[in-house]
Amino acid sequence: VFDDVGRDVVLSAFRGFNTTLFAYGQTGSGKTHTMVGDDDRPGLVPFVATALFALEARRAARDGDDGDDDAPYLAARGERRVDAAYLEIYQDQLRDLLGDDDDAAALKLREHPKRGVYVEGLTRWALESPRELLDLLEVGAARRTVAATRMNRDSSRSHAALFLTFDDGRGASTQLTLVDLAGSERTRKSGASGKAAQMREACAINSSLSTLGRCVAALVAARKHAADGAAGPAPPAPPFRDSPLTWLLREALVGDSRTWMMACVDASDAQRGETHSTLRYAASARSLRTRAKVNADPVAALLKALRAE
Repeated sequence: VFDDVGRDVVLSAFRGFNTTLFAYGQTGSGKTHTMVGDDDRPGLVPFVATALFALEARRAARDGDDGDDDAPYLAARGERRVDAAYLEIYQDQLRDLLGDDDDAAALKLREHPKRGVYVEGLTRWALESPRELLDLLEVGAARRTVAATRMNRDSSRSHAALFLTFDDGRGASTQLTLVDLAGSERTRKSGASGKAAQMREACAINSSLSTLGRCVAALVAARKHAADGAAGPAPPAPPFRDSPLTWLLREALVGDSRTWMMACVDASDAQRGETHSTLRYAASARSLRTRAKVNADPVAALLKALRAE
């Protein structure tokens, strides 16, 4: 999976593009296993972290611009600060997975004209190696909300998002976002219908995923409307603010980000309906287009532009 998807994600972030990868699928389809894995079979996140730090070490050792076609962001001398933040969205509440246990208050989403949507007060940890990131992931995973259901013994009952930020201190900052979505599920199959707490969890999960689906459908409709010459009434705007999940992922779906979606499915015949639904969703999402741009050091970008004249 890393060879097919992860390498492109790594290179996108390394070259200065805000980048997002999220895993979508029903409960028990392998999203968390694919993204995080375990000690014996690491997932995408450990591979991505190792590859990014290897590339960062090589970039830091470069002596200025050596004439390649990479972004001026890469040509700058010196090191970039790398930090990590990790949160979960549980029943529409944002919770810091790396903060102090004594500070468990729900986080707030804010919006800034330049920064876009961000999470106020989210703990960030400076990193110097992939091992440090993996240690933080273990801490966050231990705090993440899970429960046993009929479909998955260790079912994630929340959406989780890991943010890796690369900052050179001179105005160029790039963010890589890795998202493990909670699984869509039918409450009768999962066994949640007979338990009040799990029923509330399942309803919150399904509601946020439904809003994500409506946002994707609205964006696809808007793209088709524009392609048809804007004939007839415009489709409704995507309801990003109807859910913290979709508000957080807005840039990934329509803004300044290169975005990959991994559709995880269960190939068993018993899950044929859920698999079909996941694949239909993936087919719709594939038609979306974002407006990603390189986050370049403004001084390095100016120097390269002057050399080109």
